[in-house]
Amino acid sequence: MFHFACVKSSVITMMILVLLMGLLPVQEVHAASVNPNASQKVNAVLNYLETLKNQNQILAGQHLHEGRTDLYAPISEYQHTYDVTGRYPALLGLDMDFGVHGSVFSSMDENRSKKVEQATQHAAHGGLVTFTWHETSPQAIDDSGWSAVNQAMTATNFHDLVTPGTPLYNKWLAHIDLIASYLKELQDNGVVVLWRPYHEMNGSWFWWGNKGTEFKQLWINMYNRFTNHHNLNNLIWVWSPNTGDMNSVYTNYYPGDAYVDLGGVDLYTNNRTDAAWTSVNNTFKTKLGSKNFGLTEVGLLPTPEKLINDTDYVWYMLWHTGWMDNNFYGAPTGNGPGSNPQILMDFYNSPNTITRDELSLSTTIIDPLDNWNKTYSHSSGLSFDVTNTQYIGNDSSRAYRMPTAPAHAEIVWKYKGISSFQATGYHWPYESISHYSFFTSSDGSTWTPATPVITQNSVGSGGNWSKFTYALSGLSNANYVKIQWNYTSGMQWNPNLGEVKLEHTGSFETTSVDPLNDWTKTYSHTPNTNFNTTNSTYIGYDPSRASRTLATDEEMIWNYNQIQSFHATTYFYHEEAIAHFSFYTSPDGSTWTPITPTIHQNTAVSSAAWTNMSYTLQNLSNVNYVKVKWNKTSGYAWSPQVGQVAVTHLN
Repeated sequence: MFHFACVKSSVITMMILVLLMGLLPVQEVHAASVNPNASQKVNAVLNYLETLKNQNQILAGQHLHEGRTDLYAPISEYQHTYDVTGRYPALLGLDMDFGVHGSVFSSMDENRSKKVEQATQHAAHGGLVTFTWHETSPQAIDDSGWSAVNQAMTATNFHDLVTPGTPLYNKWLAHIDLIASYLKELQDNGVVVLWRPYHEMNGSWFWWGNKGTEFKQLWINMYNRFTNHHNLNNLIWVWSPNTGDMNSVYTNYYPGDAYVDLGGVDLYTNNRTDAAWTSVNNTFKTKLGSKNFGLTEVGLLPTPEKLINDTDYVWYMLWHTGWMDNNFYGAPTGNGPGSNPQILMDFYNSPNTITRDELSLSTTIIDPLDNWNKTYSHSSGLSFDVTNTQYIGNDSSRAYRMPTAPAHAEIVWKYKGISSFQATGYHWPYESISHYSFFTSSDGSTWTPATPVITQNSVGSGGNWSKFTYALSGLSNANYVKIQWNYTSGMQWNPNLGEVKLEHTGSFETTSVDPLNDWTKTYSHTPNTNFNTTNSTYIGYDPSRASRTLATDEEMIWNYNQIQSFHATTYFYHEEAIAHFSFYTSPDGSTWTPITPTIHQNTAVSSAAWTNMSYTLQNLSNVNYVKVKWNKTSGYAWSPQVGQVAVTHLN
């Protein structure tokens, strides 16, 4: 029906929902995977989506253009969402893709490896991920471009492709096995994948499209290969047609309840009140029974009230570039005008919309101990040994004691709600084994000894050290875990501490949003500051902004534990020259360090007469306070003004 897929740049949302274990225990899960061997995390994700439906909530999703190499780059849809709303999407959409695009990636392996990295990174911050795959036709040259994705395939060739043993089937199988390796890497990283293969199968623009009931066999072949051969138990299977006559789509293309976990629809429309929003919803409710469903691709969004109150979708995936913001990226070519900053703000400020900081899901943290970025604290004199890996199971980096380290040196990890913790230790074979000691704490002050399950493992080819795994499970009220060395004689570098892996059920980060309509979320402010609630139509419809009563050097300070990033939206009166704010950070509120923000001028919404500038501080370390200072001391006191502030910090 729609031919938008031919004009979209080259990706469609293969959904990974990168989600890590939900809060509800396994026995309470009532939305189980079609894969009987699915991981507990998969079932926890399905249960979480069921909870969203029951609570009339929806996940905010954003697809990332295939050429983005950095989630936090200013042009990235991921970062742009934050620049506009002060929050990141709960659901990140990515694509395994079909070819190298321009000079962004030198190979498809680099492309797909980057997507795995981005998915894992988003998940580590508490988010969910969704993947699509625009597969090159098995009849074409691999990775030969967009034309190989939407080239026609005859019914005879398609029959051969789904028939085991034929040359076309074997070529298809090679594609499948290659993609399985990347999905396996995600599985090893603890990432659940909401997998959306062969989307829009009821259209004629992809080689797998418009193939009638034989499409079902293609789906089942992939399911069996991934599930039974590759043992990919981290996948949630999403069936995602294009909008149309949903009754006939279901009859002709639905693979069956035994092969589908969730439903979804790709819905692009020029009208926010289009009847398709509810008609597709109602058909899915009838046909899919207890299975949940979402908007797997969408351009122009309806109002939050309509989507949340009148439908049962549990997520939406806003498409990239102009589809998500036609002001910033330019109007999209193809069907529909796309969304704009005001629509984004409406959704992200809705109390029923779940954003990344609002997810309460278990997250897996893997610390290879090659730096201190993932630890909370450590004793002096500890360092990393990257030598002699052939004797230590080829582990490329381990923590060890230098001569200056105390005998009972220690490392502490801090994450909210740690539920399990696993560490690898290596012991030199010429000294007696003295195991590490483990402790847990809720507050970092009072420590309780914890007894791990200790397992001796092989160190692999060439190794002559003894390798042990230490595992703590079923932890409760644990926000800190401490490992302590006990061996106090012999070589101080023995034992070595290898990779650490932990799961925690609280968000790794929390974003606190300050609309600046009172002082309850600030730490302090100078006297000549107040709030301006007038003329919002000229200031991006922002209902309240911090302003000055005198054109003097005024300031505001925010105080949160371990601030990771800071984002401020500001407005400058267009008849005066822009004099930017100054920013400072501090660990203690006394010693301040100037810091240079990333400054971005945003597109004004309709009727705006002020210049909208956003300031972003990222990758902060050892920061508990952020100060914003006015610098303009001439002209109008009420310009500039500070609008919404968003502070991302550790719990």
